[in-house]
Amino acid sequence: MATKTYSILPILSLLAVSGCAQLLGFDDVSEASDAGPTVADAAADAMVDPLACALEEITPALGTSTGNTEANTNERDLSCGSVDSNDLLLGWRAPVTDYFVFTTIGSSFDTVLALFDGCDGDELFCNNNVGPGSESELVVKLEQDSDVLVAIDGFAGDTGDVTLSVERVSCPDSDLEGQTFPLTLTTAGFGDDFQGQCGGDLQEDRAYHYVAPADGMYAFTAIGEGHSAIVTLIDGSRCEDRILGCNAAPEPQFTSEVVRRLSAGQSVSVFVDGVEGAGAFDLDIKQVATTCPSEPLSVNTVVLGDYEARSMSSSCSTVEVRNGVNIKQELNDKTYLVSVPSAGKGCFGSCDITVGSSGAFSVALLEGSDCSGAEEQCLQGAEAPGSTTLQVSMDETEITTHTLIVTDRNPLDGGGFTVEMQCSLACA
Repeated sequence: MATKTYSILPILSLLAVSGCAQLLGFDDVSEASDAGPTVADAAADAMVDPLACALEEITPALGTSTGNTEANTNERDLSCGSVDSNDLLLGWRAPVTDYFVFTTIGSSFDTVLALFDGCDGDELFCNNNVGPGSESELVVKLEQDSDVLVAIDGFAGDTGDVTLSVERVSCPDSDLEGQTFPLTLTTAGFGDDFQGQCGGDLQEDRAYHYVAPADGMYAFTAIGEGHSAIVTLIDGSRCEDRILGCNAAPEPQFTSEVVRRLSAGQSVSVFVDGVEGAGAFDLDIKQVATTCPSEPLSVNTVVLGDYEARSMSSSCSTVEVRNGVNIKQELNDKTYLVSVPSAGKGCFGSCDITVGSSGAFSVALLEGSDCSGAEEQCLQGAEAPGSTTLQVSMDETEITTHTLIVTDRNPLDGGGFTVEMQCSLACA
C-alpha cells in the first residue's frame, strides 16, 4: 500500500472525466504510474480540465495517503457539516468498475468527506461521522476510468493532518444490477465467509450487490436445489454492514425469503447460505404489492386479529410448511404499526406487546414504521394455546415506531389471535 504526502501546489493536469454508469467489472487493479504529464500536455489540457482545482492526483488509486489542511483555504462548503473550514481537494480515477470505500480513519481532526463530479459539478456523496467517531466514510460504486474530486474538510472549522484510505469492497464480490430474474446460481466453490442468526456455519455461501431501481417492497427469495437455502439481507454495500433480516428454508426446494421496503437507489447486499450443504439455488428479486404495516396497534387496547395473505417473513419462522396432505403451503401473517410513547424527561419505562393464540404462531418486531427496518426481536409462540410477550423500552423524549409481524405457523390450527400493548413508566 503506497503512502504519499500531498503538496499544496496545483497539479499540471488530470485526466478528463468520463460518465458514471452502473456496469459490472472485476478486472485486476493495475498500479498507476508515478510519471506525470509533460508541460506541453498540461498547457493543451488546462482549458478543459474538469479537475484543475485539485491540489494533487491520488496515485496509485488504492491505498493510504496523507496530507494537511492547516495551510489551505476554504474552497468547498460540504452539505453534511462543513462551513468556512480549510479543505483539501484531490483528484481520483477509478481503476476498475466496482464499489470503493473512502475513509478518513486515522486523521487528527473531525473530518467531513465528500465526492464531487468535477470542480464545477454537483456534490455526489457526503459523510460527516461514521458511527460514534469523528472519522468520515463513503462507500460508492464508480465506473472504470471515471474521475471524481475528493474533498476532505473539517467540521466547524477544524483542521489538521489528513489520512485518506481508498480500497475496493471485497465482499460482496459480485453485482446483480441489470440482471433478469430469476437466476440459477451456486454457492459451491466460494468458501464459507458468513454465519448469521439463521445459520450457515461451515457451509459455503455467496454474496451479491443489489440496488433498488424504484421505491417499493422487495422480496429476496432463494430456493436451494438439494440443500436448504438461507437468505440474509444487509443494509449497505458491504457484508459487514447492518443486517436487516434473514430467513431459512425448512428443507430443500422450499422457499427462503426476506421482504423489506427499499428506496430508489438504495444499495443492499444479499447473502445466500445453506442450513446443511451447498450448491445450486434459484435467486429471485422482485417488487411485491403488499400493505405493510396493515393497521395500527394502540396502547391498552386488545385487538382480535385475523391472519391475512403473507406479506413479510422473520428469522424465527419459515415462509412455507407441508400441510396435512404433504403439499407445500405458504404461511399467512398480519402486520401492525406500533408507536411506543416517550417516557418524558427524567422518566423511564417500557411497553409489553403480548400475542396469544390457540394455534402455533411466531411474532417479530422490526425497527421503524414502514417495514424497511432491521429485525429487533423474533420469538416463536408458546405451546398452543399460549401467549408470548415482547418488551420494548421507551425513549425519554421521542416516540419510537416499530413494525409487528404475527405469523401463523400452522394453518391447520385455524382461528386467529389476540394482541395487546401495555406500557408502564417510573419517574425520579
